[in-house]
Amino acid sequence: MTRPPISGLFPLVVSRAGAVPRHGLAQGKATAHVAILHGRDGRVVVAMTDGNHGASITNAAEELVSFLYHLNIQALNVALEDIRWVYRDSDGNWDEIIPALVHGTSVYGVKFRPLGGRSQADALLVIAAEGVSLSDEEKTLFNESLGLTPRELAEGSCG
Repeated sequence: MTRPPISGLFPLVVSRAGAVPRHGLAQGKATAHVAILHGRDGRVVVAMTDGNHGASITNAAEELVSFLYHLNIQALNVALEDIRWVYRDSDGNWDEIIPALVHGTSVYGVKFRPLGGRSQADALLVIAAEGVSLSDEEKTLFNESLGLTPRELAEGSCG
């Protein structure tokens, strides 16, 4: 059975580092805008953009990774190590979150790795490398859900 390439597009709110994330918005804003993407051979890419509300993605990375894995991915029988976690931080740089301290399926510590030149194009290379293929309509949904600006879209840096 082939999965659609996008299984989730949604906002999350984390009020502060250490707090439990929740789906939805707070005062119309999000901590993270999330896209869960499926590639080949069961690979998954979780792409997030920082919404500049509550805790930053960087400061709430452990909570976000654990929450997303347990509530949105684990039931799909995808192993934690088969997921790439990429995100645009509050400064506009793209990085990767690497679960580093894991007990079972819970993440207690992470490391961060810059994606190439830290541009959106670098994030899209990671997504493509995992075998994610989006139609034009899916690319539009992906771009809109992650809150990419018209300037970013006009620069041609998004898939």
